[in-house]
Amino acid sequence: MEPSSSQPGQALHRRSPRTSQSPGIGRVAAPTRVLHSLLTQSLTGRLQISHLSQSLPNWSIYLAQGEIQFATGDDSRGDRLAYLLQRSCRQILPPSGKPLRKAARAPYDYLHHCWKQEKITLQELRSLLRSSSQEALVHCLAMAQGRVQFERGVMPTPTLISSDLDELATPLEAHIGQWQSLSQKRIYPYGRISLLRGSRFAEQFGGPIQAISRRQGLLDWQSLFAGQPSLYGIAAQLNADLLPVARLMNQAVKLGYLRWQTQPAAVQSPSQGIVACLDSSNAVQQQVRQSLEPLGYRVIGLSHSQQALSILVKERPNLILMDGALAVEEEKGLGHLLRESTLLRHIPLILLTPHDSLINPMRTKAAGAQAWIVKPLEEASLVKAVKRWTALRSPSQVA
Repeated sequence: MEPSSSQPGQALHRRSPRTSQSPGIGRVAAPTRVLHSLLTQSLTGRLQISHLSQSLPNWSIYLAQGEIQFATGDDSRGDRLAYLLQRSCRQILPPSGKPLRKAARAPYDYLHHCWKQEKITLQELRSLLRSSSQEALVHCLAMAQGRVQFERGVMPTPTLISSDLDELATPLEAHIGQWQSLSQKRIYPYGRISLLRGSRFAEQFGGPIQAISRRQGLLDWQSLFAGQPSLYGIAAQLNADLLPVARLMNQAVKLGYLRWQTQPAAVQSPSQGIVACLDSSNAVQQQVRQSLEPLGYRVIGLSHSQQALSILVKERPNLILMDGALAVEEEKGLGHLLRESTLLRHIPLILLTPHDSLINPMRTKAAGAQAWIVKPLEEASLVKAVKRWTALRSPSQVA
């Protein structure tokens, strides 16, 4: 059965009508155990997993009815996507030197769009999604402890693959064990490296690297390490498997030829603040994430549910973005409820409205909001407004 079509650039996610409380928001747990529990319960949604070290990106596993639909990792510089494409689908790699940052924000959407543009076959598309899922699962299942958060109803559309966990993970058991050993030494695929002693590195490791590389021609060691690449980035440049690259790089670090970066350049920690987005459209929430997370904001996506207020009180964001209809619906919209809360009333509120009309100022005032932004969201306007209002409220002011 062919997947249903959607417009290029449209967010390929939908939210199911189930809105019961998501278990384990931000709690520390064994990711493998949590994943098994969610699959056993046949829940539908997205499981986010992050390392206890906040300097590393998150992983996301999308579940539906006891099976895995897709798994991926945050990839703000596009290193991971470049690595996956280099291995199996080089024809959709951009020209040399052109980054994949935008595509890597939503790899499912990007790969689906490539299929719609007839750049890859349906078989290649499904193979890429499966290999991405398996590669991500290796690192999720290798993690002994992590922070986990489950969002019900968030899932990729159209459904292109759906696989049993054992079917995906059983062939990867050896890889999972090897990455467990590496992670105990604090070696992760997003770890970034800088070159300290280029000539000595080339002398000692030139031969072993050539042996694992499928790249043709001589290697330029300076360009290989330009910009402090991640292990994914190095493996993509070498057209080599990630695991042997990780081992060789760690050996070179021990000998003093390379250095791990303590704060990887690709990681965007929530130093800019926390932004909550309350909108019934998952596409809107996804767009807000894609616009703000690469800038260092942490984005909390919420629907209008009984859990919204309690989660806002717990997280205490720096800014709230809210669908205008949610803000003023019923006798007391969510905007009024926020303003009645002594813990939330001082947090700036921006409405997301469907039209630029004369009623926006009245709706904004009625909801107790400070400003509005017209949907469909335009990234530059969104970022400008968020920067303005988060700068006015530091975390201490809203605590």
